[in-house]
Amino acid sequence: MQASVDAGLAFAGANWEVMPGQAEFQIGAVDGLTASDHIWLARWLLQRIGEDHRVAVTFDAKPAKGDWNGAGMHTNFSTNGSGYLEDRRPNANADPYAVAARLLAMVCGID
Repeated sequence: MQASVDAGLAFAGANWEVMPGQAEFQIGAVDGLTASDHIWLARWLLQRIGEDHRVAVTFDAKPAKGDWNGAGMHTNFSTNGSGYLEDRRPNANADPYAVAARLLAMVCGID
C-alpha cells in the first residue's frame, strides 16, 4: 500500500478477503486509462515487494482448491453522475485495458 502511495498511484484502499492470505486493493476514482495504468504498476509493485520478502503473489481467478470465493477484479464505473455500477465478472488476472474498453463499448457505445 505504501509503495503505491509513494509511487503516486491512485490507491484508494485495501482489505482482507475470506480465503486465508487473500487480500484486495482498490485503485480509483480516476478515468479508465489512468486506472488501468495504475493497476499494472500496483500489480508490479506487489509482485516485486513480494519477491523481496519471499511471498508468492498470484492473480489467479481460483488460487486455491476448495470452497473459496474466487479472486475478482471488480470494476466500479459511473455514467453522467447518476451513481455507479459495479461489474463483478472480470477475474483478478483480467487485462484492465480490455475491461475498460468493453465497458465503454457496452454501456456508452464507444468503440
